Amino acid sequence: MKRLRYLPILLLLATLPLMTACEKSEKDTYLNITALSNTGLLDDEGEQLSVTVYASSTPTVTVSGTWLYLVSTSTDSDGYDYYAFTAEPNTDASQRSATITFTCDGLTARISVAQYAAGEGDDDEE
Repeated sequence: MKRLRYLPILLLLATLPLMTACEKSEKDTYLNITALSNTGLLDDEGEQLSVTVYASSTPTVTVSGTWLYLVSTSTDSDGYDYYAFTAEPNTDASQRSATITFTCDGLTARISVAQYAAGEGDDDEE
């Protein structure tokens, strides 16, 4: 009978490592686009687009169009990442578009950007 008296204690000690192994130690992951400098429709003469991102780690950035390119990045002490993109002037008779993709920690966020056709921009006179 003495052996059975210690059995519950032995079972508890044997399962203790299993109980602590079930705790999650993964960090939170997030990727949010918090601000755009304009609506995403850029002037035909070329324009800069600023994007603010709040993410769990610094995202990688890809741009689908060759006319829109990343010119600078910075990060502040609160964890916000700031990106500046520049659009080359559009000399074509049709509007063009590109997608900016931010990826980090298995998450993806996209921004669609378009540019007016030549002669159709905000600053053009009719």
